Amino acid sequence: MSLMKARIESFRIKLQPYYLLIANFGYLSLLQLFNLALPLLTYPYLIRVLGTEQYGMVVYSQAIVSYLVVLVNFGFNITATKDISVHRDDPKKITEIASSVYLIKGVLFLCSCLLMSAFLAFSAELAEYKALFYLTLWMCLYEFVFPLWYFQGTEKMKYITVLTLVSRLFFLTFIFVLIHGNDDYLLVPAINGIGSMLSCVVSLLIIRRHGVKFQWQPFNILRGYLRRTYVMALSYGTNIFKTNFSIIVVKHLFSLTEVVYFDLATKIINLGITFLDLISQAVFPRMSRLRDTGFLKKILAIALIASLVMVAGIQVLAPTLVYLLGGEDMDTAIDLTRLLAFNLPVYIIGALFGRNCLLVNGFDRPILGSMAYSALVYLILVFIYINLFNKHELFVFAYIYLFSFLFETIYRYQAIRSRKLI
Repeated sequence: MSLMKARIESFRIKLQPYYLLIANFGYLSLLQLFNLALPLLTYPYLIRVLGTEQYGMVVYSQAIVSYLVVLVNFGFNITATKDISVHRDDPKKITEIASSVYLIKGVLFLCSCLLMSAFLAFSAELAEYKALFYLTLWMCLYEFVFPLWYFQGTEKMKYITVLTLVSRLFFLTFIFVLIHGNDDYLLVPAINGIGSMLSCVVSLLIIRRHGVKFQWQPFNILRGYLRRTYVMALSYGTNIFKTNFSIIVVKHLFSLTEVVYFDLATKIINLGITFLDLISQAVFPRMSRLRDTGFLKKILAIALIASLVMVAGIQVLAPTLVYLLGGEDMDTAIDLTRLLAFNLPVYIIGALFGRNCLLVNGFDRPILGSMAYSALVYLILVFIYINLFNKHELFVFAYIYLFSFLFETIYRYQAIRSRKLI
């Protein structure tokens, strides 16, 4: 018995340096398990009650607003997380970082509102859906207010988990209580927005209790933060561009029904991507401080194995997932889901290369280069396909989409090898 206790104690001591990392990964895993369950409950209900046309327009509005979310985010979820992690023991510096981020994001949020008004003013076909697009701007407001970067940088993921769970439960409850017909489509962004704003208010109270103050910052300091983060803003923007541009192209070449097919397939795959991305998020603060190459290699191996297991699982479970989420008339989404599943290992390896190797070592420009060139390749291939072929297939867009991510990951690998970072 004493030998067993000694072994347990020895194991506990070995794990102690990683306790915070394991705890944060556990909190984020709990959150993502809930995110996995939420679509199983709401997605089939919304498609059935709203219909594919109305729900397709809800998805389309989210795709458009996502571009504005990129503007408001401006890469701060990466750069501010890194800054907070490095200066976590300096209250004065934390106040400077938080104040600067909020001031810059506030201006960007106002810009996003103006851009949405301009977009709707020149889009006559969307005139009857103006209210939907304005309500969907809750995504931008949430991006502005919720201090995700602070909680990640201080490695207090439990706050993210609890607050997000509460807002999701609010959404889940009122979706079933209030939405009963296709005329209720405006309630989807409205309910989402109210739940998210409640979590935002509580999050501000929490960081206030942590001693973070909000102070006006000189222009030269704000300019410094903008200079340091614009590369990540462009990088993040090109990544979102590829996903949402596909939805926009599908909507214009096919119909809103195909938009729902593509959206369902990407939602299923994004659940896996989100779970895998927890690995990158959880180790990022540690890598920012220590830049441990040996540790990164272990994480790369774990991520690759986990992603390949997911790919195999999706090949088997795709029909069940599609029928469960979208209903029996969504057969097209099955093979689409199986195809897009191969993006899982490509994405997570590329994410680890970018965030936890290049960025933590100060090489942010290769990250931008990888995304910019992959987006350019994607655009060129889409343009060629649209203009040279009369018959368009949804699956061809999926292949082009996959190839762009593969190009991005290979580019980052070459950048790492040339700098001898691994």
